[in-house]
This record gives sequence, structure tokens and C-alpha cells, in this order.
Amino acid sequence: MKVPEQVARLRDGVLHACPDAMISLDAPLNPDGEWWVDIRDASHEPERLITLVWRPDRGFGLFTQGDGYGDQPNELYRSADRAIARIGQLLTIVPAGDAALRPMYLDELRNLVGISQVALASSLSVQQSAVSRTEQRSDVKLSTLADYVSAMGGQLEVKVRFDDFEATIVPVREKGAA
Repeated sequence: MKVPEQVARLRDGVLHACPDAMISLDAPLNPDGEWWVDIRDASHEPERLITLVWRPDRGFGLFTQGDGYGDQPNELYRSADRAIARIGQLLTIVPAGDAALRPMYLDELRNLVGISQVALASSLSVQQSAVSRTEQRSDVKLSTLADYVSAMGGQLEVKVRFDDFEATIVPVREKGAA
């Protein structure tokens, strides 16, 4: 089966950025099905494994947490270029000796979006030092986080997980909302 353009772009981009990476592709039986992409980076000890799934209608799903059968991707990238940038972050920022992947921090999010602290500060009408402090905090108010993400053009969603269900919640009731 022919490798889709987006999957080939991801493969080639990762190999360009990390020539030591080993990439394996698992094609679907159905041409419209999911492609699985495993990226192994043996240049770190222990070896790092990054797993993605690509669907033509959704893009690249990246697994950064959990390893249970049936888990859903934790991050979704609609373009190969954005997925390549995130993979680059994961291959270069995780401390040596740690094979575990993790969700991204605020500064990584800002860098992935491609906005400087100065530009973000301007959008938020604050000083650059306020952006820096927000990125270094161990505890950020949801309203601050929502403003931070909104200033980069995104929308904050909060998700809760229990043993028997998951749901997206609105953490603060708007005035006048029922």
C-alpha cells in the first residue's frame, strides 16, 4: 500500500531532524484506516519510543501518557509539520535516563505555536516577565491559563477522568448561566 503524503512527510521530517531514529510504519488493511507510526530513538539510554496513529480525517494522534490497550492519543496534530516539531521537542527535552514521555509544559506549548514571550505578553497586555513567571509556576489559575491559551489563538478545555467515564467540563459557571 502506498504511504500517504502526510505520513511520508512525517517520516522524512523526523529522520531529517533525528537521523539516528528508527521509524516503522504499520499500514492499515483498509485504505481509509489508521496508520501506526513507531519512532525509536536509540541515541538515549534507555531507548525512547514515540507512538503515533494517523487517520486521514483526524491527523496524527500522539501518545504521551499511559500504555494500556485501547488508550486514546493524548495530543492531536492535524499537520505533519506540527507533529514533527512536537516529536523534536520530545526527543530533545526529556532528561537523559528517562524514557517516559509526558504532556507538554506551557513554554513548550508556546514554542510549538511559534510565539515569543514578548509577542505573547503584548497580546496579554502584560510584561514579558509576567509570561515567564506564568511558565515557571507550579500552580496556575485556570483563568490565567485560559487567557494564555486564548492569546495564542487556542481554546482551553478541561477534561475529567474517572474509572467509568470521561467528560469535558466548564470549570467556572458564567454569570447568568443556568
